[in-house]
Amino acid sequence: VRTHAKELAEMIVKENGKNLTEALADVAKGNETVEYACSLPQLMQGKIDRVSTEVTCRDRRDPLGVVASIVPFNFPFMVPMWTLPIALVTGNTIVLKPSEKVPMTMMKVMSLMEEAGFPPGVVNLVQGTKEVVEGLIDHPLVRAVTFVGSSPIAKLVSERCHSRNKRCTALGGAKNHLIALPDCEVESTASDVVVSYAGCAGQRCMAASVLLVVGDKEGE
Repeated sequence: VRTHAKELAEMIVKENGKNLTEALADVAKGNETVEYACSLPQLMQGKIDRVSTEVTCRDRRDPLGVVASIVPFNFPFMVPMWTLPIALVTGNTIVLKPSEKVPMTMMKVMSLMEEAGFPPGVVNLVQGTKEVVEGLIDHPLVRAVTFVGSSPIAKLVSERCHSRNKRCTALGGAKNHLIALPDCEVESTASDVVVSYAGCAGQRCMAASVLLVVGDKEGE
């Protein structure tokens, strides 16, 4: 990822529209999850406890199988990395569906993974819209689904998965508030507020839509 960071960032700029600094941050934050995922085999080995005489409990984690990941357009690299590396290092295969608005970044990632030696069928990419999402959820081999997007669609995805008794993590839109206290540094606070809602053209869950300014006198 580090070797191809600039290439990936330039592709994000072209298809998403964010500036190069933001795109490089997109790649860097995604790579943080990749590095964390590499440590998971050591962190989740399980354990054996002797809870009483002749009674032993064993904690073990087994792969689910096929995981489907449906990701949005606003962070073409970072958000897919929330699922892709973690699913792989825990022994699963994955089918990734990027947003139809930004199809190219993850296609490049797939080619890099192929160059790195991933076996055919372990990592898969599909393009499409609603019909593809529904097909992934309904497919009998898909055991778990992750989704990131708007709250209304997250609710629909969650309901469809649970009606089919499938594991699901569906993340919808967030609502963030900023509070400026009387002792804040005005210039840096103003800059942070603007960056919060205007960075990445406002297309991110950390974009604050409400600012509460606390006065330093009663009644203010």
